[in-house]
Amino acid sequence: MKYKWVPRSVADASFDGIDGIPASVASVLARRGFSVPEARAFIDTRWNGLSPWRDLPGAEEAANAVAGAVRAGEGILVHGDFDADGITAVATSVRVLRALGARVDWHIPCRFNEGYGIGETGVQKAIDEGFGLFLTVDCGISALGPVRLLSEAGVRTVITDHHLPGPEVPVACATVDPELSDDHGAPWRRLSGAGVALAVLRGVADLLGKPGIPELEPDLCAIGTACDVVDLVGDNRLILRRGMEVLRSHPSPGILALLRKSGLSSDRIRTRDLSYVIGPRLNSAGRVSHADLAVKLLLTVDPGEAQVLADELEGCNDRRRELDSGVFTEARKMAGEGPCVVLGSDSWHPGVLGIAASRLVDELSVPVVLVSFNGAEGRGSARSVDGVPIHGLLQEALEEGLLVRCGGHSVAAGLSVLREKFEAFRDFMMERTGAAGEGEKPLLQIDGRLLGTECNMQTMRGIRLLEPFGPGNPEPVWIARNAFLVTRDLVGRGKHLKMTFQLDGVTGNAIGFNMAKRSAEFDRPVDLAFILREDTFRGTESVQMELLDARPAAGPGS
Repeated sequence: MKYKWVPRSVADASFDGIDGIPASVASVLARRGFSVPEARAFIDTRWNGLSPWRDLPGAEEAANAVAGAVRAGEGILVHGDFDADGITAVATSVRVLRALGARVDWHIPCRFNEGYGIGETGVQKAIDEGFGLFLTVDCGISALGPVRLLSEAGVRTVITDHHLPGPEVPVACATVDPELSDDHGAPWRRLSGAGVALAVLRGVADLLGKPGIPELEPDLCAIGTACDVVDLVGDNRLILRRGMEVLRSHPSPGILALLRKSGLSSDRIRTRDLSYVIGPRLNSAGRVSHADLAVKLLLTVDPGEAQVLADELEGCNDRRRELDSGVFTEARKMAGEGPCVVLGSDSWHPGVLGIAASRLVDELSVPVVLVSFNGAEGRGSARSVDGVPIHGLLQEALEEGLLVRCGGHSVAAGLSVLREKFEAFRDFMMERTGAAGEGEKPLLQIDGRLLGTECNMQTMRGIRLLEPFGPGNPEPVWIARNAFLVTRDLVGRGKHLKMTFQLDGVTGNAIGFNMAKRSAEFDRPVDLAFILREDTFRGTESVQMELLDARPAAGPGS
């Protein structure tokens, strides 16, 4: 067993189900704490159910400031981050503001020369080129000095962000960040950076009398939402559902070129494709070149230009894969035992540290911090596991004088550290993460049991009503008991197992990715933990179990 299996909770016996949803799927909602009315509301993902934009604290002040700049003909500089969330927030903002008649440009910092956040280059561009308004998206909540410099130069700043604030917030003419609110249950509480920007832009369009412009569609925002590890509940859920509809039905030339380059058909794109196919390609521009390439791709309306830019972006992604593989391989060899992994190197490419750290977290199930040094200072990325809020730990290290700066979320963050402080920072992280849980298997939460006769398209269609899946709304994990192996084949260059099982009197198909070394475990009856997936191989409509883990069966009736 790779995991310790635990039931998510006991289903509410009074939950009487929902018309049109199989009982097994309805029980998932009951186990996750929904009442019947809440469950019905959860599966109702109509776009008009999105929160009124004025509900987001600060959005009205921000929208008024931006709308005023548009009316006055002032230049607006949109400043964003170089990840997929920041890129899509910038592209959406520029697209909408142009449609509203604004004079607008953008600036995304170079990861290698400027680093994360608002730096001198962006500030100087706003001042030198005479922009009246500086609009931040997916950044700015910690930019005390830059906002002050802009103000002294007569440039007003509107901050839209979703990152955790520090002890002090910049003095801007408007600030919008859900993390500043104590209302943890609000539907806008977990918005991505692109989602926060979209709420403000909806307000701007409303104030300018153009609330229904097509540029407000959340297609690009859906990509940022899917890629930025935000909880897919409330407004995020609606944004992603609506954005997927747009991406499937009428993708922009840039997105269509990117889909074709990655071998995807727009009408069959799924939420996970945004996170694992589209997002990494957009990210690759900022990791090995400059994020402007990705923004230009998302904004172009020329199919020919889109194809050229998509080709260039694919080259960046190939380079990103090569660099990531090198960092991961070396870091894996260096990683020792302990409650966390903190490593640094002078040879690592800083643009791929986050990806390599995420892969190490998946393999080692402990928090990981990787740092690339250039001279006296290093820049790094941190990734964590559930239950260990990495941003909080980094903030403590910053307050202890061990870091130059940090920012991010509970499970993903960035940092800068002096070489002379690195060992002390490593010791701090080892001590703070502690030995609690060391050596224990990670938990795998089980949502319910499926009989072999329930592993069918009817159940699959019911599961789709719970989409989109991600943080805050994980894909249901099922258990099947007393499965007997019928056939077994090695696939994927010998790394994966393709199997069939006799299960409750019927035969079920299964795929076990990277399970070739566990083949012998299936020589006896087993319990299976799996995600039910649609199998579209050769155009057929069927399902298969995507195995997450297996354990010896307890016997009949278990």
